[in-house]
Parts: sequence; structure tokens; C-alpha cells
Amino acid sequence: MSAHLSKFDIDLQYGQEGESLVESFLRGNGKYEVKRDWEVSRTGNVAVEVGKKVRDGETDSGLSATEADWWVFVLGGDYYVDEVVIFITTSRLRGIVSQVTKRDGFIWGGDNKKSKLVLIPVKLLLE
Repeated sequence: MSAHLSKFDIDLQYGQEGESLVESFLRGNGKYEVKRDWEVSRTGNVAVEVGKKVRDGETDSGLSATEADWWVFVLGGDYYVDEVVIFITTSRLRGIVSQVTKRDGFIWGGDNKKSKLVLIPVKLLLE
């Protein structure tokens, strides 16, 4: 008898692997950094903090300092209304941030403009 798998069997296995990954998220396996961005509906970008101003200059924070395995973006505002959530590995996000920073640089924002931010288009997170 052949150990041939049908397309259905392969698709089923692939789907079950996806379900296991989501189940792992819901059980809290791994470390997560969760960010809720309400400006994304207006700008199309999520803001990723990579540093902050301190009394003596600047220090790493946010993505540059995290120990999380995954970053989770909850997309808020009038368009997304918290109905879209994006999970992305920290290492993949760091690569995207590096790429965008080389092209576009960063901005200072947040409270008193003390946060060093990189603006990432949502569509880039999904490529």
C-alpha cells in the first residue's frame, strides 16, 4: 500500500499546524509585546519605538530593548476598530525596522516627543 497523501490530507495537516500555532498564542507560550495603535487607521502605519530621550542623551527602548519573541499589533481607530491583530516575530520586525530606517529614518513622537519611532506601513508587515 502506498504512503501517498492526498491534497486534502496535506491541506488538513497544514491547517492543523496553523491551529496549533494559534493555540500556542492563546495559551501564552512565549513572550509577547502587545502594542495597540489607534493612529494606524488614519496613517496606514504602525509606530515602533526603538529608543527614547533620557537626561544624558538617548537609550534603547521598545523593539531595541525587548526580550519578547513576538510583537503583536492591535490595530485601532475608525477603520480597523480593534478588529485586526497582527502577530510578527521580533526578529522579522527588527529586519523590517532596519530596512525602513535606512530608507526613511525615524521620527520623535509620543509624550513630549521623547520616543524615537519608526513608522512601518501595515502592508509591509504583511509582505
